Amino acid sequence: MPLSNLFVVVLCGLMLAACGTGATPVPPTPTPRPTLEARPLPTPIPEAQSGGEIGSGEAVRLTLPGGSPVDLLYIATEAQTVTITARALTDDNAGNPLDVVLAVHDAERNRIAYDDDGARNLNGFAATDAALTALALPAGQYTLRVNAFNGVQAGEVEVQIEND
Repeated sequence: MPLSNLFVVVLCGLMLAACGTGATPVPPTPTPRPTLEARPLPTPIPEAQSGGEIGSGEAVRLTLPGGSPVDLLYIATEAQTVTITARALTDDNAGNPLDVVLAVHDAERNRIAYDDDGARNLNGFAATDAALTALALPAGQYTLRVNAFNGVQAGEVEVQIEND
């Protein structure tokens, strides 16, 4: 018999001897479970505000209200490769640079491109501006979602689409 099994047999024998014959075993005491505090409900994702439509070769000025993104509708009538930029025109009204992010969604609301700070290598843009360069788009309808990186900054932004 292995040594570990022998130890268990001896231990059980000692326990029975200590309890005496005919002793009633004591049921285990249930361990109290900690009470879980109620978690706050998640903050709902804010609905985007409509910024209207944008066309190729156009620049659109919009205001990020702080707390929600702004969507622009873009319709590509044919397959094309474009560069989309989002440039902050103001700070966040608290003296901080407005950190712009840009996302492109297809007609089924799938995100197909995203950028934060990609314009830093383009002339005339700040390190916190966004740019999607050489983006190939098949013909179709797209939503350009413009927001601040932290989702709460407010300020003026210029969005532009150029054919490559």
